[in-house]
Amino acid sequence: MTEPAEFITVYDAQGRPAKVNRTFWATDVLPATLAREWDNPERLSALITASLRDGFSSELRGAALRLQQIDPDPYETVVLRAVIELRAHEPVEAERILREFLEEHPPSGLILTNLAKAQASQDRNEESEATLVQAIALDPNQENGLDWLMAIHRERGGEAAVDPVLEELSRRPGAWRPQLWLARGALGRGDISEALDLYRSALPSVGADGNGLMQISGDLGKAGRPADAVELVLPLYDPMQHGLPTGLNLINALMELDRLPDADAVAACMKALASPPNTSFFVELNRKLALAHAKETGRSRTLGWIRRKPRGHRS
Repeated sequence: MTEPAEFITVYDAQGRPAKVNRTFWATDVLPATLAREWDNPERLSALITASLRDGFSSELRGAALRLQQIDPDPYETVVLRAVIELRAHEPVEAERILREFLEEHPPSGLILTNLAKAQASQDRNEESEATLVQAIALDPNQENGLDWLMAIHRERGGEAAVDPVLEELSRRPGAWRPQLWLARGALGRGDISEALDLYRSALPSVGADGNGLMQISGDLGKAGRPADAVELVLPLYDPMQHGLPTGLNLINALMELDRLPDADAVAACMKALASPPNTSFFVELNRKLALAHAKETGRSRTLGWIRRKPRGHRS
């Protein structure tokens, strides 16, 4: 397994990135940062999640236990505790935490998927797959679990083995993510009509899931269907719910359609997310929009010159 990088990237109040030694951060900065959020479940959860992304694990155990005491969502906190143990290469402890939780709470797809990961990490592969199947039966829209189940079937029988699984899952009440994967396959075959039908059937259930809208807009953009991406996704897009990547997909589609004012409008809505970790994203986005406007201005001047036909011009 790849070792964490020696340095992590942090941002100052102006959004400027800096590299900080991982050991220094773990011993001198992270404990104090966690302590400041000790009584705020929302911020403490966000900090633990961000620290997991930075490669920390065992350093977060105490904070995760505290979160379990104060967070009203017991499912989120037990998953964080299990993920911390899995990242710390302690699958037995992760399994213990999840099984104790399941003794007092009904299962969820996410709980069972992480239990399957703990079992797989102990080389109990048949048991792990059975648990994963149960997880996806409970929640066919769970991204990590569905991706894992697809990979298992793909490894056994190639792409032809994946679609029957997705088709069966797509018939479950409330399912929408299997339809997105079926639509991706239809786009790959050039069956645009089938893909659009699948997207339209899924959209009412996608709801606030930013990754779902990101996949729809991204796949349609890659397939050369920017107008369809805008038609399906733009009316639903809320930056605070759906995040930056979906917005960027929409902006790219709008620019491809020469709808720069609409692209500017989407970018303006996204500015509410311009926090320090996203500073570089907005710098690049503003550069891209400025370039598009410069090209549009240059094209307008050229067309104006052609329409005016300067004196002495012969047609």
